[in-house]
Amino acid sequence: MFKAKQLVLLTDPTTKAVLVGYITKYTANSFEIVFEEKHELNGYSNPTGMTPERMIAELKITDYDNRAVPASIEPFLARDKEASVKVQKGDVVSFEHEGKTLTGRVEKGGKRATVFTKDGGLLVPAGLLSPYTPPSMEPALEPWAISSLKDVSGHDDSRPCIATITYHGKPVFKAIDDGWGGGMQFELIKPQGENYIHMLEAVLVQICKDAGVEPTGVLDIWVYWYWTERVRDEEVATFIEYMHRFKKQQDEWTAKYKK
Repeated sequence: MFKAKQLVLLTDPTTKAVLVGYITKYTANSFEIVFEEKHELNGYSNPTGMTPERMIAELKITDYDNRAVPASIEPFLARDKEASVKVQKGDVVSFEHEGKTLTGRVEKGGKRATVFTKDGGLLVPAGLLSPYTPPSMEPALEPWAISSLKDVSGHDDSRPCIATITYHGKPVFKAIDDGWGGGMQFELIKPQGENYIHMLEAVLVQICKDAGVEPTGVLDIWVYWYWTERVRDEEVATFIEYMHRFKKQQDEWTAKYKK
């Protein structure tokens, strides 16, 4: 019924007070529990010759009922959560950092994850991460997604990678940046049938035209925006918001190097 790393209620044998406890160890022969009483952290362990089951009975341990967890017990919960939680590359998460909430995509998973945010790549214990859902994008883009992105070795300053693009959850084509210049290449997963590359490009071009933005290189830009920018910056939650920013930066760069 009970197990280690579990919140419970216990009755202190001396004061008879009902307290919130946290089982830190429960094996065939050993039992340990911590609790707070009079603002001090205390604990019990089963003495030699007493089984864990007998200890549970002596302390009248029952199920936790969602009452407030004492502050002195919270570090035990945080430690065990951090030790057990893992995230994987591609997960979109949020967390608190230096007094603000950051969001981003996990670039390297595990118990200590690397998350790419507006503040750059940060190493964060997985137990401190929460799933994050970015704001809505343009309705016409909702069926499209990137299910995975694999980094590959390359030569130039871009991010050499192979991304798998899906349509209504079905993998339909790959975006490939080999890192040797020339921009991305796109390959249908099934060459025979619907040309999903042209379908997505047509959607992106129309979105740009409707907003009066030059639709140049939209597929390359969409891949970067979808995987990176839209999950870490709510100011570019839609593709056209990012296109406006991209074009502004491009114009500023062009003007700078024309001087």
